[in-house]
Amino acid sequence: MKEIKQLQPYVRKNLFGIEGWNIAWYGVVIDVGIFLGLACFHYLCSCILCDF
Repeated sequence: MKEIKQLQPYVRKNLFGIEGWNIAWYGVVIDVGIFLGLACFHYLCSCILCDF
């Protein structure tokens, strides 16, 4: 039976070569969610304002 590969806790370790600056997966998920929310908000507001 194949062994299940474990997900690494960090996307990137030592960002810009600085020890201790790590990017975790939950940070990436939160940032993508915020970006998509703002993009939807911008799109909906532009559609509403076009009707006037």
